[in-house]
Amino acid sequence: MPVESDAALRAARETVLDNSGWVGPLQMEMARVIVGQKHLLDRLLVALLTTATFSWKAYPDWPRLWR
Repeated sequence: MPVESDAALRAARETVLDNSGWVGPLQMEMARVIVGQKHLLDRLLVALLTTATFSWKAYPDWPRLWR
């Protein structure tokens, strides 16, 4: 792997780490409302951030997940 790409990858990684500090607190807050469903929360967060569609049909018991 060329040295330039190593430096570019390192810079990209640092940029992501510097700008992603809000993700952890958001996940914790979502986990307070939807308990015990980390996979669901991760998929929901990705769908919300990418404006993708999210199918609640994959989670038929989702109303019971709310506190």
